[in-house]
Amino acid sequence: MAVGLNSLKNQEILGDGLWCWDLKNPGNGSISSKLAQQLGYFAKSSEPMPADFLSLVFKEDLKLIESALQCHSADSGKHPVVLDIRLKYLEGYSIWFNLRGNMVSKESGDVQSIMGVAICIDKYKGTERQLRLKKNYYKNAVKRANIGIWEVNLKTGNVVCNARWAEMVGYDLKELEPLTNTIFLNLVHPIDIKALEKAFDNHVGVFGVYEVEFRMKHKKGYWVWIFSQGEIIDYGPEGRPEIIAGINYDISVRKTNEILLKKYKDLFGRSSEAAKIGYWELDQVEEVLFWSKVVKQIHEVAEDYVPTIENGLDFYLEGENRERIKSIFAK
Repeated sequence: MAVGLNSLKNQEILGDGLWCWDLKNPGNGSISSKLAQQLGYFAKSSEPMPADFLSLVFKEDLKLIESALQCHSADSGKHPVVLDIRLKYLEGYSIWFNLRGNMVSKESGDVQSIMGVAICIDKYKGTERQLRLKKNYYKNAVKRANIGIWEVNLKTGNVVCNARWAEMVGYDLKELEPLTNTIFLNLVHPIDIKALEKAFDNHVGVFGVYEVEFRMKHKKGYWVWIFSQGEIIDYGPEGRPEIIAGINYDISVRKTNEILLKKYKDLFGRSSEAAKIGYWELDQVEEVLFWSKVVKQIHEVAEDYVPTIENGLDFYLEGENRERIKSIFAK
């Protein structure tokens, strides 16, 4: 059996060791000294180390390799031995290898063993695992954030999105597939299409990023307010934007509150003007002071006058009145 492995020495240059599984007498199998060292064994010479190859396979991968080797034994042309499995290191942990092998027959034609090359892919599997963990992390983060993800190919017009994107407007994703830019625009409020086109021309076309708020028609007939943000992620051969990706977020509650606030503020303003009652408003975060039309009339300033906290106090008499207003501002 050792002679068999030695006959593959030229192939070992391309990998990290050789292996041999004796089909009839597993105990007569072997691994090359190079592979033995990879698995933590001290090789006294360059001669192959006797071993039942399957005893070196990580327990969870035994069924996989046994199935692959049996299929190969039955029809080597249809089922080549090419698979990723873990081999046990001497100290107990496992190392990922890519195995490639072929049947070796006696002169009589009887299949005697399967021999091949082992290539260590442990670092690649580690990277693959990290990428998978990161993918799951971001997938869960997107799910918790309740946002829709989309990607548009400007050349083909095809659109790819996640389930949440469709759920925002009451659809199952399969109901909209194959999704195209035309189908998307058919769901957008006619008045808002110009805003989308302007956002594209002004931002995507120039800066590579855009933000826009627009309405999409829900399956039940009402309008859903969407905040959309995206950027170019790929350019075509001529340097033109080709693929844009981004997110959608349902802002219907916020927009409804904004509309109601504006409506009541306008109503209050008209009522105040009719009753000749002025009102003012101070944004303490932005430090912005607002005067209504009537307040400006009371202080005899122009309608385009912009008050500030500092000059606004000058309109109050020094003493108790001004100090009272100051104390209100301080709170």
